[in-house]
Amino acid sequence: MLLPVVPPYLNRQVALGEISEVNLSDFATVASTMLRIGARLGLQRRPKDVTSLADYLASLTETDAEPEVAHDDGNEGVEGQQ
Repeated sequence: MLLPVVPPYLNRQVALGEISEVNLSDFATVASTMLRIGARLGLQRRPKDVTSLADYLASLTETDAEPEVAHDDGNEGVEGQQ
């Protein structure tokens, strides 16, 4: 089996109830091996810039507080005119 396919395959099996538990030692070995191969290929782990939950929730409340702007194109309510 191809090495990069193993972790998602195990996740799928657990999610579908095909297996009830995963051998964590084997899973960790596969993950470690993939990380080592990636490092040898020149890949580097980089932190991803993510929004904190508090900032995200604050942005939602700011968006909800802004009034909606009505778009009036002058043709609303007029039938038969083009």
